[in-house]
Amino acid sequence: MGAALGGVIDRLNKLEILYDVQYEASAERNQIVLRVDPEEGTKLKKGQRVRLYVARQYKYIPDLVGLTRDEVQRWATDNGMHIRTEVLGDSVCATSTCVTAVAQSRTACSQVFVDETVVVTLGTASRVPHERTLCP
Repeated sequence: MGAALGGVIDRLNKLEILYDVQYEASAERNQIVLRVDPEEGTKLKKGQRVRLYVARQYKYIPDLVGLTRDEVQRWATDNGMHIRTEVLGDSVCATSTCVTAVAQSRTACSQVFVDETVVVTLGTASRVPHERTLCP
């Protein structure tokens, strides 16, 4: 199909057709209808629902542990991702570069939907050396 979800929903509502939306991980643009079931052009029975399969774009999250807060935010901005940072304990920092990512809510190299928020925990204490996970 390739149509934007909002436009498809508007058309279905005007025709008073019931629908369900099922999201699928996809490298396509976010919120694009990939296919419908039953197929377009099929005669529907009264009350029959149409299922819309919609792209939910994802990216692979890198290993953010060991990066500074600024580096984490720069990666998020460059990749259109949502990052929320939390400071571990009562760490106080005069500059944004003295706080380091010590944990992340999603495993490195896992698929993360672009509209999903990843939580990165920041700390200032020294930590055990970290072997970086390299993603394909």
